[in-house]
Amino acid sequence: MKFIILILLAFTLLSGGKASSSPSDTNTLSMSNLIKPVVINEHLHSSLPADWINEYHRIMTNLKTLLPLYQIYYLSIDIYAWNDKVLDPYPGIEGGAYISVENNDKNQKLFVMEINNNEFLRNHVHRYSVIAHEYFHTYQMTLNKHGNKYDDHPTSFKTKWLIEGSAASFESLYVQQHYNENYFLSAQNEVNPEATQKPSIFENYNSYKKDTNYSSSVYLVLVLAKELQLAGHLEVQAFRLIYKDFMQANPNKITWKNVFQTTFNMSVGDFYTQVRSYKPSINTVLPSTSLTLESIFN
Repeated sequence: MKFIILILLAFTLLSGGKASSSPSDTNTLSMSNLIKPVVINEHLHSSLPADWINEYHRIMTNLKTLLPLYQIYYLSIDIYAWNDKVLDPYPGIEGGAYISVENNDKNQKLFVMEINNNEFLRNHVHRYSVIAHEYFHTYQMTLNKHGNKYDDHPTSFKTKWLIEGSAASFESLYVQQHYNENYFLSAQNEVNPEATQKPSIFENYNSYKKDTNYSSSVYLVLVLAKELQLAGHLEVQAFRLIYKDFMQANPNKITWKNVFQTTFNMSVGDFYTQVRSYKPSINTVLPSTSLTLESIFN
């Protein structure tokens, strides 16, 4: 990203300080916007405990430092968060935890976190990890233009295990690093046997009944990381290929298998064959406890 920014700055100077842009069917924003950070507007409801709000700000500072968001495919994010003990407090904003578009404007992202009140009562770490999970989706959307298209678009990117498995495993690595808890084992350990027998079903979001808390999708991402390490990559390199390089190569519904082959030097079919040799247990593919997010992304 730094290399791209330097090129853009040089281009701007050579052209007299002006950068030009033209519309495209990918809704790519002006090149000059590439060096601007995404604007984040926060709406944190009074139903949220003060300690959660304080921790939210700490987490967001960590995430923005680790994964800065640039105005490549969208301009701003509106974050709405509240405790589910109150009725949805923001008109037009439905509850749940998700990233969407706001007001049908592709340049504005909607980042929603309705936190279950039981998570506050039980001090459950998910009340914090959900922030990392959803933020990672906004990062993915700055890397891959096709991830910003509506689901049914012919060239959107919706391979679930690669999208959600990456976000959920990132979430667990964040928890492991900052809260000293193995969230893989405590919350993502319900790997469905079909994750090894028929992994292709987890390409589709319709597999949610067999993917409790994205456990099976996380499992497939961790198997991929193991296979990349067996092929000679360091652990940090394996996760960087999955989290960043693959998405940055702009896979979509049509091209994702070719991008997979190019990025990981193996076909999807060959990977699925290797998956069948693993036991459907998260314990068999856990990353190192010493692995840090900074080592992956820096």
